Amino acid sequence: MKLQCANLLKNENKMQKFTSEKDLELLQEHLEIEYILNTLHDNQSLIDTFANNIDKMVEYIVENKTIGFVLVKLQLSKDMFKTDVIKKVLEHNLSLISTREHSLDCPVIKEIITTYLDIGLMQQDIFLICNAVVKSVAFQLRKADENLDIENLLKLFTYNIYSIFTIYSDTIQTQKSLIGEKNLIIEDNVLFSRTDLNGTIVEVTDAYCEYVGYSRDELIGKKHNILKDATTNPSVYKQLWSTLTAGNEWHGELKNIRKDGSKFIAKVRILPIIQDEKIVGYAAYRDDITSLKLALTDPLTSLLNRRAFELDFDKLSKTKKINKLNMAILDLDDFKLVNDHYGHAVGDDVLIRFSHIICECTRSTDVCARWGEEEFVLLIPRLSMEEARDVLERILKTVAKEVFIENKTITVSAGLGHMKQNEDKRDFFNRVDRNLYRAKREGKNQVYAD
Repeated sequence: MKLQCANLLKNENKMQKFTSEKDLELLQEHLEIEYILNTLHDNQSLIDTFANNIDKMVEYIVENKTIGFVLVKLQLSKDMFKTDVIKKVLEHNLSLISTREHSLDCPVIKEIITTYLDIGLMQQDIFLICNAVVKSVAFQLRKADENLDIENLLKLFTYNIYSIFTIYSDTIQTQKSLIGEKNLIIEDNVLFSRTDLNGTIVEVTDAYCEYVGYSRDELIGKKHNILKDATTNPSVYKQLWSTLTAGNEWHGELKNIRKDGSKFIAKVRILPIIQDEKIVGYAAYRDDITSLKLALTDPLTSLLNRRAFELDFDKLSKTKKINKLNMAILDLDDFKLVNDHYGHAVGDDVLIRFSHIICECTRSTDVCARWGEEEFVLLIPRLSMEEARDVLERILKTVAKEVFIENKTITVSAGLGHMKQNEDKRDFFNRVDRNLYRAKREGKNQVYAD
């Protein structure tokens, strides 16, 4: 039987026989590990050669085409695999032959198996890697010293590496079971979708299908614009794609429409999927925040409502790092005439388009809300009064150039104030409101600041 094992080990083409449980048991039963360890421990030349060539062996192993195939399949970094897997395995085996200690339980390999099963490591992948490692070690050692007797070392390597198929079979099955359960949890509960480079949907979870009301077949091959809400500012999508195509993660809030016409708001996180240093697609995760946003959002313009604005104001005004806080109240001039002459539907469209202009002319750190019927309020932190005034002038000029209704332009008046130290919130609001009416009285279509 020993001869049979030795012949198997010498014949590299027969390595695949060790993948069966029977051959693994045969190997474990008949390899005289203690004898091999004693022999290796007495071979200082072999130990020194092994130790001196570990780095070369590591580099040679990671360049192996078979291992490269597995790494690409699992989307693993070559550098990470080199330091976290190969070098640890070689150092573990060097420790064995240097100290004569041996345990059937290899902590290094156990850690590797537990870690990499989570990303899809299969048993056939383990076999391919193990086979490539043993062959690479043999090649490098013979290259370093062709007279070196490495037969016992290869036996030890084979035993320690291939034993994971039986030693950790329970671990593998447990991990597979856990992964299966985790995938079911994700499928049933996570609002996930994946697209290709062009934004075409290639994968969705059951939870996402149920959430948007479309079947998987109705979504695959389509783009997310089938859910797009027309009231969303186009600049949001422009900024989204600009961020993603630069290789960065985008996160924000998107308002969409389900198949049945109902609207929802989701907090979205989108990540580029990168392979071989190239973006190959995008993965999106969502949390439904509809109920929360409805309580804090103006339903027409999707801006913050009055309550939400006051909450943000309280937060900003109490932030010690913000020593400059400006507030403006903007009012569409003669807006009542628009509703009276063209109807409330047209008036609503004007309000929506005006809210888009405000968003386009302000920063992401500014806070904008609908205050009343045609009144909007804007918080501009960390800018001087003059800089805040420039922001408002930009809004007024943009509105004046926009044709809202039948070749009719609309103008806006704004009151601006800079919060004084220890100023009461109500006093500040009232002061800015007075500035707005001063702008109205002095001819409209202007910014007034005290």
